[in-house]
Amino acid sequence: MDVYEIVDCAALDVVLHSVHHVTRARFKGEADLPPSTRIERGETCVRITFCPTLQDQSAFSSSGIMADFVVQYDVVMEDIIGDVQIYDGYFIHYFAPRGLPPVEKNVVFVIDVSGSMFGTKMKQVNKDLGDLS
Repeated sequence: MDVYEIVDCAALDVVLHSVHHVTRARFKGEADLPPSTRIERGETCVRITFCPTLQDQSAFSSSGIMADFVVQYDVVMEDIIGDVQIYDGYFIHYFAPRGLPPVEKNVVFVIDVSGSMFGTKMKQVNKDLGDLS
């Protein structure tokens, strides 16, 4: 979150949904989050609402908040070969070897830029990736 100035209304809403039970969810710097931060934990969902007040922002820095908001989580993987989820003609395969400690990961988006993505499909990808940043 890089705002570079103190603003009247700064907000970040993170919602993590899983078809599996979320066994662990933590946020780097969780102990330092301002009291206005709400964390709701359900069996398959975690929601973090970060709404720093003007005072919270100025306590961070006179230039506002400049920080990464890092969420770490783990889910129950019942099938040893992983989990394949299909939605609207797309799929994703999650897999994790058992018995290894959790490790930090960076999410990488691989974008198909072939001719099959021409037009509306590529516009949608650009819009969605823009919404993530």
